[in-house]
Amino acid sequence: MTTWRIVSLVLVIVFAAELEGRADEQITDWKGTAVRLREGDVMSGGVKIHYHTAGDGPLLILIHGIGGFWFDWRHQLPTLATKYTVVAMTQRGFDKSDQPVGVEHYAAAKIAGDIDALITHFGRDKATIMAYDSGGFHGWYFAMHHPERTERFVAIGSFHPATLVREYATNPVQQTAGEYSRNFQTQPDAAATMAKRMTDPNAPPRPGETPDLHRMRLDAAKRSSFDAMMNFYKANWPRAPYSLDMPAIGGRISDYPKVNVPTLVVYGREDVPLVVNGLNDLWKWVDQELTLLVVPGAGHGPHVEAPEFVTPRIMDWLATRAHPSLVYPRPR
Repeated sequence: MTTWRIVSLVLVIVFAAELEGRADEQITDWKGTAVRLREGDVMSGGVKIHYHTAGDGPLLILIHGIGGFWFDWRHQLPTLATKYTVVAMTQRGFDKSDQPVGVEHYAAAKIAGDIDALITHFGRDKATIMAYDSGGFHGWYFAMHHPERTERFVAIGSFHPATLVREYATNPVQQTAGEYSRNFQTQPDAAATMAKRMTDPNAPPRPGETPDLHRMRLDAAKRSSFDAMMNFYKANWPRAPYSLDMPAIGGRISDYPKVNVPTLVVYGREDVPLVVNGLNDLWKWVDQELTLLVVPGAGHGPHVEAPEFVTPRIMDWLATRAHPSLVYPRPR
């Protein structure tokens, strides 16, 4: 066999191995409906951002939270993929995305760049952003600062940074509930403690998780940087001593832009880490249509705790806002 044929054969084998290593992932919702997702990567300022994608249609980007992963959208992915090109982004620092060292790499503006890179990668001008927990606050930042790239915004388990600051500054209940965030910011062993908890093979599955999903979570946690998770709080979260003038999520109350895209907020009424009072006066910070869906009996993750209620309502809201004649504000 000639040298060039040997080289060609080796390249084919390597390429095939890479494809095999990036095989499709399958995820199943609460109804038993499954969807297969393709994996891919996009570069954002030299940082590799991993994603899973399925479906065809308008672009919709999902952003998970701290301590979670792309498959925490399992109860929404099969349904969303019937109408949208849905992309479950893996935040930097997590799982198969790059894990740059340094607090500055986890500021809200950096993650906004990652979202923007995904929109460009998929050849679109804008996307609907659906985001949860810490991902939700990154979604708020993106919608505030990049309305031209945001079609609609769905926030789950998060509210506008201005009301976050207000609650930490003025609400003793939120200050007590936020003790975990102070520990993440100040305790030197916080990352190691969280890593031990999330990578423990003997830990029980989360409620409703199958053994396969539990193994996926353990594997993803082992690939993740827990220092990166702490860096979210160090770079973005309110810090004691709390005041109405303190910075958080890339700004201050005095200079936060209002959100100027249709916005849906889905919230568990019994949320513990972020008390429901943060929804009060939320309308002051959204200069477009604002819809609140508060789920009684649900906690911090209503899309996981009550998917049979939340998922259809999200789909209905998205479908209505896609109507071409529905434009806000209406001309006077």
